Amino acid sequence: MAAVDREGHPMAKLPSSFEGAINLWETVDEDHLLQHSIRLTYALAGDGAPSGALAGVLAKGTIFTFPFRRRGGASGC
Repeated sequence: MAAVDREGHPMAKLPSSFEGAINLWETVDEDHLLQHSIRLTYALAGDGAPSGALAGVLAKGTIFTFPFRRRGGASGC
């Protein structure tokens, strides 16, 4: 079994977001955040706790957005 798009082309397999670093470059405002139904949150702790420049921008209230995949799988899923 393989995932295909509407035209029947194979879809690329993408890793889980937990498998590596996530680039944070796109920010959103509070209205964008509040338009979502949030069921789960993940704490940034341990070795992955924000530090340096990231800690500074988060302390200022910056909100980042990024594609999140709990499990790896086909693009578009």
